Amino acid sequence: MIEHRIAKLSARRREYLATLLAERRSRQPDPRQSDQLVAWLAVDGQATPSDSELREHLSQYLPAAVIPRHFIRRESLPRTATGKVDRRQLTQQTITVGRSSGSDDGIAGLSADGRNGESPIGVTAGESTQDRLLAIWRDVLGTSRVSVDDNFFDIGGDSLGIIKLIALCRESEIHVTPGVIHEHPTIRDLSSVLSTTSADDVTAVEAVFPNVSPPLTEESDNLASQTSAEPSKFAVPPHQPTAMCLSADSKKPPLFLIPPKGVAVSEFRHIVPHVTEYSCFSPITLERNSANRFTVEELADLFLRQIRSVQPNGAYRLAGTCEGAYIAWVIAGRLVDAGQVVEFLGLIDTPNPVSMKPRPLTERLRLRLQTLDHTSVFGMCRQIARRGASWMRRRAKQTVSREKHLTQAGSRMGWQFSAQPYDGHAVLFRAAKKTEITDFTSDQTHGWGDLPKQGLDICCIPCRRLELLQPPYAEILGRQMQHSVRMRQTNATARHAITTPGPSEREALKPLRILVAADVPPNANSGASGTVFQMNQALRDLGHSVDAVWSTQLGRRIRHGNLHYLLELPRAYRRELRRALRKTDYDVIEFNQPHAWLAARECHRLGFRGVFVNRSHGHEIRFDLTMDDWHIRLGETRSPLRSLATRLMRRRLHRHWDHIAAWADGFVVSCRQDACFLETHQNVARDRIGIVSQGLSAEFTQTPVVAMTNERLNRLLYVGNFAACKAPPAVAESVNMLLTQRSELSMTWVCEAANHPRVRKLISPEHQCRVNLLDWMGQQELAAVMDRCGILIFPSLFEGFGKTPLEAMSRGMCVIASCMGGMPEYIEDGRSGFIIDSGDAKAVFDRATRLLDAPDEARAISQRARHAAEHRTWHACAKEAELFYRRLLGRKTAAGSLSSR
Repeated sequence: MIEHRIAKLSARRREYLATLLAERRSRQPDPRQSDQLVAWLAVDGQATPSDSELREHLSQYLPAAVIPRHFIRRESLPRTATGKVDRRQLTQQTITVGRSSGSDDGIAGLSADGRNGESPIGVTAGESTQDRLLAIWRDVLGTSRVSVDDNFFDIGGDSLGIIKLIALCRESEIHVTPGVIHEHPTIRDLSSVLSTTSADDVTAVEAVFPNVSPPLTEESDNLASQTSAEPSKFAVPPHQPTAMCLSADSKKPPLFLIPPKGVAVSEFRHIVPHVTEYSCFSPITLERNSANRFTVEELADLFLRQIRSVQPNGAYRLAGTCEGAYIAWVIAGRLVDAGQVVEFLGLIDTPNPVSMKPRPLTERLRLRLQTLDHTSVFGMCRQIARRGASWMRRRAKQTVSREKHLTQAGSRMGWQFSAQPYDGHAVLFRAAKKTEITDFTSDQTHGWGDLPKQGLDICCIPCRRLELLQPPYAEILGRQMQHSVRMRQTNATARHAITTPGPSEREALKPLRILVAADVPPNANSGASGTVFQMNQALRDLGHSVDAVWSTQLGRRIRHGNLHYLLELPRAYRRELRRALRKTDYDVIEFNQPHAWLAARECHRLGFRGVFVNRSHGHEIRFDLTMDDWHIRLGETRSPLRSLATRLMRRRLHRHWDHIAAWADGFVVSCRQDACFLETHQNVARDRIGIVSQGLSAEFTQTPVVAMTNERLNRLLYVGNFAACKAPPAVAESVNMLLTQRSELSMTWVCEAANHPRVRKLISPEHQCRVNLLDWMGQQELAAVMDRCGILIFPSLFEGFGKTPLEAMSRGMCVIASCMGGMPEYIEDGRSGFIIDSGDAKAVFDRATRLLDAPDEARAISQRARHAAEHRTWHACAKEAELFYRRLLGRKTAAGSLSSR
């Protein structure tokens, strides 16, 4: 019995509900029907909200699984002699929602019109398609009370219902897909779109719902016999689907999405529309309690046969969430053991059960207390007493066998799973934002770190855990998943191209002649120019010939920055390109900024046989979009004249990006965020993008690291330009809060000396004596400053990569960095540093306070940060760049030879 006394929870919820009692019980003895949640509702004679309003309101506070499907309204709830709700009297009422003999009555105890105040039942369909759909829906839902305007999911439909619905529709020559049902969940809407269903859609449905199961090959039968001692136990019945196609087109390469508990296919409904290059299939089981009846290995046997029936051989792509991630892990391992290729294995924010350890009792109590309504001390005590009494009742009824973490009320299948090492590569998609109540583990890898023998990539989505599969983050997840599949394909192709000798291996691996041009001064200590400077030197150390063109050689007449980039720089780049090509025949030409499009076009006009590569350390369009969002949040406005000028310059910038995307042979970016932006917003093919992150100079890697002491931990540090994208107000706000609370703290702020007065205005007058302002300095001096400080604050609104946090990690500092740029790829949140939302001063304060309160944890984070950063040298980055250059050269050479034929 689940009892929700909505009236006593808060004043906000009393606006809609008086008392709600919900009981989960079988609504029809027919074994084909499922358990559903029914709620009895006591109304006080006022205007009664409709079922849809009740569901919408409850969805803000309850998970979808415990939202009642039906509501029974009464003037009052029966009470016992002691004043409690008489549940026995309620359950003795007739609760027939399925077909009753010779009667169309639905749930007993409804309002007079039988529809809980909603539209009358039995709306006569005017078309034969609607008549057939009405009959099918009644059969699937087990109720005769269905109208053409009822939402399928509001009246009891779920993922298994979709499967049965599609199968029955096919028998009635009505062809629909899961996506169509989700988009048009009422009979009226569904029938209106069926007339426009194309032949391709029909083919797709027939492909995944055949009259008989597709014949399995001898190889797949052998594989099934290898992976299951009793394969016949889970044989797919001939009249059941083998795998559900979630995409509209089933002819593309398949991507198999394994649903939670083997049935919750609808969890992927927001992801599938954004996976455009693959057909998403989902193996399923028609056992509703599969998560508690079967083990992961048993469902893996069943799903493996379904997957092999769709794709007998080839490069498999698998992804899953919750229990589906465990099943995908087992399937991938068995495919690899059988000699098959697993191209992609994705784990969607699912921790390894081994890493999900129960929290201490004090921690659980603290989290529980945060959920109380802090109206008054007496109210809090009453809520605590009520919750304790409820817990004792549940313990007495043995409905809760053990109390561990919040999510341990999950399936038996998941908690009995033990992951084995996997001889392959995996990608973990995880939420970047941390929520203590719903976080299972503090491990950034969720316990999967050492299990994939070929490595684990971590892709962070800027959301909280429970938001990952919901819009708008599901779109980001779908694109990132598709991007990761492409990256695995590209890496496999690159490894094959490098390891396979050509006609002349010496010719293929000869030193490259490279021309690098950057509109920055040759300063090894800065960010963008330091990256180019250090990369050039590392490429020279590898034996390549590198010529550099700096801003001092380009010349500059226009003082205005944006006008210089848009009007003067393109022609200056083209002029230097022509001058350089007269002297040397280069293999690679790399120019930064999208304003190098004139130079890229000139290479094509001159018949340049090498490759032209464009590098941008932040991608100006992504910068503008990000900062525009922050200007709106902060309520900043611009004058009409300035707004017009901004629009004109931005339009020209977009033109430059369109041109460079068309003429450049490849692009070098610093992190996955940049690569995903180029792919999704500029339509740049994934094989033209190379991710070459930034590295560390010898000053940070070859000198001894100072141990983390309490004295060092009490010194804060910030290094960065005084620019809007670096969020100096957020830095100052967090510093002011920390200095106010802790008198032992001090702060060091490093930026250009000309902006020191502006920094002083942001710091509170009483704290200015504790803030030390320093000018830009060399790498060796900066490393010495970092050795004296313990916590780096870096809440940037925008970053191309973020080299400063990486340098701080190499010196053993505890880094608190925003989720922008490349830091989420290197910082394990809570283990080797902290990832926060951009510009979140309160999050900076909370994480710094946590470090200051727990010096032992800070020392452990310092050590892990140093180990995570020590391998990121500039020579390693140069090798990544060389690999990308050679791949582009090989592709261009192959394309030229084909065209000559």
